[in-house]
Amino acid sequence: MDSLNFIIQNLNAPPFNCNTSLIAFDLWSPTTLLQQLSDVISWITQTNNVDVMKESADETALRLLHHLKILKFEPPSDVDDLEEWRSGLVEGAKRSIYPVLFYLFTNVDALKQRAYLAKYLVKVGIPEEWRSGLVEGAKRSIYPVLFYLFTNVDALKQRAYLAKYLVKVSIP
Repeated sequence: MDSLNFIIQNLNAPPFNCNTSLIAFDLWSPTTLLQQLSDVISWITQTNNVDVMKESADETALRLLHHLKILKFEPPSDVDDLEEWRSGLVEGAKRSIYPVLFYLFTNVDALKQRAYLAKYLVKVGIPEEWRSGLVEGAKRSIYPVLFYLFTNVDALKQRAYLAKYLVKVSIP
């Protein structure tokens, strides 16, 4: 019950402003729940909102599962439970969506940072037909170097912010 109150509290706050109560939230249709989950994920990942009514169930499932994988959501580990959870996610079932919303709202800041970094750190799949040629070979060999540079520059940036803060605080 506390987790539902926490979810409702976050849905009633900006940027969602759902203005809902526990009873009203429980009466939401599966499509509305699925749309709200999609909107929350879009907000965290800083992507455009997608209307789940205009998207096929397979496209919705792939998009949501892709984002949840990036955000390190742990689905049920049992094979039967996992299959039930996935089908419930696509259908907009409360038993599948409520835990995801709770996870997302409890870790908003860390998940936003993870989603931002994932844009740059997720390995890009290159189709086999595009991998031929010298130019592609050069690109493939430089990709790990650029990946390494990005991670180190981001770490240095964090250290610079910390150093700047410590200089300001300067304890006498």
